[in-house]
Amino acid sequence: MLDNSTRDSYRSRDELSVDCALLEESEIFDADAYSAATGIDPASAAKHYLAEGWLQGHEPCPGFEGRFLYPYYRSVGFSGCPAMTYLTLRAAGWPVFPNRAAVEHLAEFIRSNNLFDAAAYRARLDGSDLDPLFHYIVVGERMGHAPSAGFDAAYYGERHLDVAQSGMSYLQHYVTSGRSEGRPCVSLASQLEFDRTRLRPDRKTVLLVSHQASRTGAPILAYNIAMHLGQRCNVVALLLTGGDLVYAFEACCAAVIGPLPSQDLHPVDAEYLVRRILATYDVSFAIVNSIESRSILRPLAFALVPTVTLVHEFPAHLGEKGEMGRSLEWATQSVFSSSTVLSLLRAEYPNIDNWPVHVLPQGQSALPSPAHAHEQDGEQQSTRKAMRPEGFEDATVVLGCGTIFFRKGIDLFVSCAAATAAIRTKKPVRFVWIGKRLDEEDDGGYFDHISNLIAAAGVADRVAILDEVVDLEPAYASADVFFLSSRRDALPNVAIDSALRGLPVISFADSGGVSEIFGAAPETAMSVVPGPDVEAAARLIAKLADDEALRRDLGDATRRIAAATFDMGRYVRQIEHLGDEAREIMRQRGEDFETIRRDSMFDMIGFLGREGMETTRDEAIRLFLGRAAALGTSRIPTANFYYRRPCAGFHPQIYAEKNADRYDTAKINPLAHFIRSGKPEGPWYHQVLRPPKFDEITASAPNLRIGLHAHFHYPELAAGLLAKLLANRARCDLLLTTSTPVKAETLRAATAGYEAGSVTIRVVPNRGRDIGPFLTAFDDAIEDYEIVGHVHSKRSLFAGGLLGESWRDFLWQNLIGDLFPMLDIIIGHFEADKTLGLVFPEDFHLPDWDKNRAMAERLARRMGIQASLPAFFDFPVGTMFWARAKALQPLFDLKLGWNDYPEEPLPIDGTLLHALERLVPFAAQHAGYRFATTHLPGVTW
Repeated sequence: MLDNSTRDSYRSRDELSVDCALLEESEIFDADAYSAATGIDPASAAKHYLAEGWLQGHEPCPGFEGRFLYPYYRSVGFSGCPAMTYLTLRAAGWPVFPNRAAVEHLAEFIRSNNLFDAAAYRARLDGSDLDPLFHYIVVGERMGHAPSAGFDAAYYGERHLDVAQSGMSYLQHYVTSGRSEGRPCVSLASQLEFDRTRLRPDRKTVLLVSHQASRTGAPILAYNIAMHLGQRCNVVALLLTGGDLVYAFEACCAAVIGPLPSQDLHPVDAEYLVRRILATYDVSFAIVNSIESRSILRPLAFALVPTVTLVHEFPAHLGEKGEMGRSLEWATQSVFSSSTVLSLLRAEYPNIDNWPVHVLPQGQSALPSPAHAHEQDGEQQSTRKAMRPEGFEDATVVLGCGTIFFRKGIDLFVSCAAATAAIRTKKPVRFVWIGKRLDEEDDGGYFDHISNLIAAAGVADRVAILDEVVDLEPAYASADVFFLSSRRDALPNVAIDSALRGLPVISFADSGGVSEIFGAAPETAMSVVPGPDVEAAARLIAKLADDEALRRDLGDATRRIAAATFDMGRYVRQIEHLGDEAREIMRQRGEDFETIRRDSMFDMIGFLGREGMETTRDEAIRLFLGRAAALGTSRIPTANFYYRRPCAGFHPQIYAEKNADRYDTAKINPLAHFIRSGKPEGPWYHQVLRPPKFDEITASAPNLRIGLHAHFHYPELAAGLLAKLLANRARCDLLLTTSTPVKAETLRAATAGYEAGSVTIRVVPNRGRDIGPFLTAFDDAIEDYEIVGHVHSKRSLFAGGLLGESWRDFLWQNLIGDLFPMLDIIIGHFEADKTLGLVFPEDFHLPDWDKNRAMAERLARRMGIQASLPAFFDFPVGTMFWARAKALQPLFDLKLGWNDYPEEPLPIDGTLLHALERLVPFAAQHAGYRFATTHLPGVTW
């Protein structure tokens, strides 16, 4: 008999009845067998077992051993009836075992594979006499307990969602197939060393993330940041991949994590890595150098770690349009090395203007001495000789540097050399490029193209392509001009070095930070030529070759501007200052998190929508806070499909806009401020109509005259609409439109049996999509009704078939419904409240005017609306709604004819139809009515 102190009494008869039904429907309850064992009437067997039978040691069926399972369940907090615990865990996706034999079968398999450490696991049980392997199998694995140091169950489940959703034992899966498939079974973080021995307790700790430790631009900058910042902070470097500078980071940082085996960091490994970093170091803020390190941004943001992200690459570098902007949404502060990079990002991702960004040119980077410095002497001599070989001792030498690939413009460099050779100069001009050649698989034939170009132009004696060197100093000393031939280059270190050494730096206009800086100064503007005009560059190089005084003056001016601009100490101090600002921003985010967490307003399912539910409420709130920080307090409307409202009825952007004088909207989350302010009324919060519980639905057939207009471009969907109408009591006339007589016949056949009102079907031109037929084809009939609805057979094929179907079902469920009789409920609200003029589904997405504001302003004036239209607002996304007929009169008064509507095919935005969609609530307001929305908990898209 089980200890009666474990009794888990039911709070109500309803709860007991629900569990009885679940138990009786399951395969682990046999009423006849239970009755035979206990003498209880089979009709009352389940109730008896749940209320007291299990406590007396009875089992629900012969094959289920609750007495064996119960101690294991209870050890992790499941103290109720073991049969119900079993069913609950199975529904949650756990592997479940009905009896000792089933557990022993898996235990025997695990024992044979040396991945279970019984002694270590027993220590976790804190003196319990439970079998450690049985405990792991029954409850420990899904509680996240590791069977040994060689297998992390929690990690395996998070890393491999297909296994987690299969209901199979993680360890069993790994042994039978996961290992042979190469699936990692322990986190990357668990395999790394985290040193604390060199940390100084009197200093703040800064995490510095570098995507590489190679002797190239961004990693060299990261090394210099570490050197300068390390003079006053504990710098912990996270190297996502290795390279020649690992030793240099180790010499100047308080700790180095990595290099990691691969820069392609899986999101789950990134989360585990951040957790371990924060468990080891008290990080004040993180500097994430290069957009190539973006995989670490989201987990840092979720952990509320302030970040300053340094962006040196162009958006096209990432391939997918908008990827850079979406990545930077997780950064607390973003720093661009040139305005050109920011401008190009803005062109493809205008939302960047919704949060603070900074343009800061870095300083001159110092190169660490090579690990084997004694090998450097020979390299320096060969570099000097290659720069000025025999016959070119007095030549004008033009230097170019960088890895050999298309963006660096080595082909333009060679073409410029050929164009310069065609100009008669007083002395020869030699072009030398120094840089690493890519592997053949990455090169794509570019190096061969350069070689062929040199041969075809006949400039083999004037152009040299040298391999990368450790020390460029001999090259700078031997050069007269630096030619930055890049098509795009944010702000390369080699150009900064050349400028500070007094070399004229020639670049193409609009190519990056160099052309910005030197093109803006009158004394160096001549060094920026139209791009990519190699002839113009050649003429300037020839001119400098023939005029030493001009070359020297231009070089001196270049040095002065560079000295005033490129200061690494100042740059690092600015970055540190932004890091301290980021700390305050993230401190506030932490406070906002706690505010929202404690309140019930946040709707996790509504906010997440189709993104998925594989998360916790805390994680969903962190996701909301991160996206809201980037988009939700925007100064301008945002066009981001993934930004959603946190709960029904509340519009965070309206709240931020209307309360900008009350709080710092750039730092404080609008929902958190709204909650802390006592949830004040205002245009940011509207009425939401929610369905009552099933046993509370008492709606009677309404007395209002109701007409529903439905436009069917896809008449085969009419049956679905009729099925939902039949779930309601309201009588409703149907006003149907379609575009061809054949489709009209389909509608007649579908509605032949409709008895809840009259049916009128009209064939209309294929103009105006769904709203045109409503406003133009039935303008003569609307006055016959007090309440009118408007729906259509929406499919939105441009968005993908499944998404379109989901969207339509979401709208129809909210407006008509068969899950709930929403038509009856909505009409009941119209009857009860004469101020209510419009009802439409609450869409958790927050679209705005997009490309439609100018047209909407013109239509609003025609309706007599004089007030300026607001930046943020709610409207029936998808143009489906119920309305009081009088509330729509301003729209009908537009007297739109068929020729007013644009011809098909239409763009997905920026037409009269999209403007009308957004003006529906403004028309109702202008007519003297207010709007409300509907929300069905759990129904989303």
